[in-house]
Amino acid sequence: KHYSLMVSKIGEFRYTVRWYYKGMTEIKEHIDAKSWDEAKFSAISIVKSYLDRQAKYWRDMKIGFSNWTADE
Repeated sequence: KHYSLMVSKIGEFRYTVRWYYKGMTEIKEHIDAKSWDEAKFSAISIVKSYLDRQAKYWRDMKIGFSNWTADE
């Protein structure tokens, strides 16, 4: 298991979301939520958005590399 998600309550309605990969912090965000369930939902949404951006980056990188090598 290389990934872990941690949600910590730091105030009455304030939470910290941390996403780790192999022990290194990939995401650290503070969020406001009215309940623990809302905080969990927000944390999952933050991670999904991050992974979507990463997937787009690597997809674009692959296309660019393929185009570059096809020109050679």
